[in-house]
This record gives sequence, C-alpha cells and structure tokens, in this order.
Amino acid sequence: MQRQQTSAVNEVIASILIVALVIALAVIIGGIVFGLIVIQPKSAYIPPEVKVVSYTNGTLQAISLYSRGGDTAYLDKGDNVQYALGVYVDRSEGSFRAKVEDDAGTFNPGQTLYLYYSTSGYRITDDLTGKQILPLPAGSMTLRIVDENARLLVYNQGMTISGGGTVSPTPTCTLGTGWRIWNQDTITHTYILKVEPGGQVLSPASSIPAKTWRYVWFNVMPPYQANLTTIETAESEVRGSGSALCVFPNKDESKPGGSTQSRLQLNGINTIP
Repeated sequence: MQRQQTSAVNEVIASILIVALVIALAVIIGGIVFGLIVIQPKSAYIPPEVKVVSYTNGTLQAISLYSRGGDTAYLDKGDNVQYALGVYVDRSEGSFRAKVEDDAGTFNPGQTLYLYYSTSGYRITDDLTGKQILPLPAGSMTLRIVDENARLLVYNQGMTISGGGTVSPTPTCTLGTGWRIWNQDTITHTYILKVEPGGQVLSPASSIPAKTWRYVWFNVMPPYQANLTTIETAESEVRGSGSALCVFPNKDESKPGGSTQSRLQLNGINTIP
C-alpha cells in the first residue's frame, strides 16, 4: 500500500515539472518574439592594419586597410549577410560614411582596401589606379569600422593629417561606456551589472566597500540600458548609458558619510572622472 502512494506522488511531481518547463519555454519564446528579450548578435572579428600611403611625391594621400585575418565581411548592408561593415570618417565638422565602389564589395583576410578622398567625398576602393584622388583634408580625424548588423564598433583609429602630406598617429581610442556605481550603505555590498533587457553581463558578481563611488568602463557602445542588482537584497536599478567614452582604468573613490539605504545607485557618466 505504501508503494502505491509513493508512485502516485512521483507522477504528480513529474506532471508539475513538465507543466513548469512548458510555461518557462513559452515565456522565453514569447519574450524573444515580442522583443522583451534581446539576443546580442556576434560582431565581426577583423584586425586591420591601417597605413597612410602617398602618391606624387607625397602630395596625394590615401589610407590603406589591410585585413590581417579574421572574418570575411561585406561592405555596406545587405540581405542575408552575416557581417556587413561600414567605414566612417569623423572630423570636427561631422561624421562621413565612405561610399563603397563596385570593386570593393567584400573585405577578406589578406585583402587590402583603400580609403581616398575625391570631389564626391570619402570613397572605398580595391584599386587606386585611374582614380581621381584629392589630398586628404588636413586636421584631426578618426577612422571607424562598424559592424552594421550587430551595431558594434570593430575598429577605431585616430590620426592627424597635415597639409604638407605628413601623417602622425594619435593615441587609439577604444570607445565604450562609463558608469558610476555608488554604495550608499555603511556595509559592503555585492552587485552584478547586466545589459537591460538582453542580459549580457557587463560586470560579474563584484564587491564594493561601504561609502564608495566606483567608476567602471565597459566595451559596449551606447545607446543601451543597464540593470544593477544588489545580490544581498535582489533590489535592482535600470539606468540609461550616457555618452560613449574612451577606455579608462576602473577606480574607487571614498564617499564621505553614508546612509541606511541598502540599494546601490547607478549613473551613466559623460566624462572621465
């Protein structure tokens, strides 16, 4: 008689587990379909070698982009394309997307492309022969390569071009997002920071001392929101990202005073502290 009761209980538990699993799958699938759960796509991996090449005794210039390996990508956006790249030139007067010529449809490992300046602006080609090349505009500029499908930065390089044809590099700026995490409590807390609502972990479980401001940087470009959750209390706060910043080392800063508030405070920052 006892065996029959145990068997019946096991069947009930199995049925409950199956129903719970079906409900969980339905919630996940529904979240993906309705955009509540965002799956971050993989971005292209392309390590380019960038140089400035000169023509006609250095009076005309172009920028060569050599792919040292990684993924094969298409230039410009297209249907059924996994990796689609856009090449941008940022100057004080604005941001310009280079027009891709017909001979430069893809960017393959071992291939060299050229960015040059013409009467119609910046252009990308596979061969400079016969092109109407004008000197690159003098001044500071930043070359960006962006994965258009994943909307992520693949490469970023700053440089200064002088009117005489010489080129001097400026420090490379890897863009990302800065945050300030503030422990307002009088005890140490443990937190985790994730992209909202996609769930990508920016910072795994980390401890922050009492009465401390923590400035952190992550290689994720805005705009996006982040969810800061306090492990001990499961309280969370969602905030916007602020502006894109160059990489800076994480640092802590003591905050005088303190309160009995248990939750942490999150703020996107616009300048390096």
